[in-house]
Amino acid sequence: MFTLAVAYLRLGETGNCCLHYSSKSCILPIRGTGLHTEQEGSRQAIKYFQEVLDGTRGSTEQQQIIQLQEPARWLLNIAYMTLDEYPNRVPPEYRTPPEFFESDVEFPRFENVAPKLGLNTFSLSGGAIADDFDQGGKRFANVTMAGGFGHLPKGHDVSFADVDNDGDQDVCVQMGGSYVGDKFNDALFGNPGFGKHWISVVLVGCRSNRSAIGARIHMEIIENGKPRSVFRQVNSGGSFGCNPLRQYIGLGKAERIESVQIYWPTTDRTQTFYDLAMDQWVRIVEDEKQVEIAHLEPYALGGK
Repeated sequence: MFTLAVAYLRLGETGNCCLHYSSKSCILPIRGTGLHTEQEGSRQAIKYFQEVLDGTRGSTEQQQIIQLQEPARWLLNIAYMTLDEYPNRVPPEYRTPPEFFESDVEFPRFENVAPKLGLNTFSLSGGAIADDFDQGGKRFANVTMAGGFGHLPKGHDVSFADVDNDGDQDVCVQMGGSYVGDKFNDALFGNPGFGKHWISVVLVGCRSNRSAIGARIHMEIIENGKPRSVFRQVNSGGSFGCNPLRQYIGLGKAERIESVQIYWPTTDRTQTFYDLAMDQWVRIVEDEKQVEIAHLEPYALGGK
């Protein structure tokens, strides 16, 4: 009976959310264009979920039946919600409190814009990728050939790091495939520099983990006379290609750094520093009031 109820709920989802998809379809709490106009599926689901719940009340003999109570109760509320009859029509003994669907903090609601952009592909489970579909060659450029990165052999990962301590990111590429015949030499592309500003930040946790993994950096700068924010989170950046935990932050044509805020998630505290100089390496220790200036000597890649 529980399986039949779930099947009817899915029938209602197919006849409404799938066939008449909108940006609010299947988004909790269900409302507006997410409501079901074809009601048979949800009506039948309510009927059978109700029977499941009534049949398990007071029963202690079959553990499997008891385990169905919570999912049946939850889905009963959802079925009523799809018909715009939640919470008033839900039997009080099975009603999920409306407060459950409210947030404890103020947060802007994100709109599902996939239907507007034609990105609401109808598919089974799989992977996800992101790319610059529109933001027209104005912000990103294909530098494969100009930068000398057009490597023909197979490559597995890419890491970005200021290997030679000269203030720009060099590119380390692990080459070669998974078969003996696909072996190849790894590559390290030295960055010639662009003459732009930068800062490199090393965070050291005390009450948080020492590597500061999970800490967040918010840097406010003035560039071309206007304020701009730059954000970083301390992590390795990937699985195959991992970057240093030391955060390298490009500042472009910034005139100055107004402030740097470090949020430590373990303690839920924020450190703030003002008027840091650009083009340098700094070390920030959790809870300490002063920034340490790190003196790292640049050297030529390929030299001694």
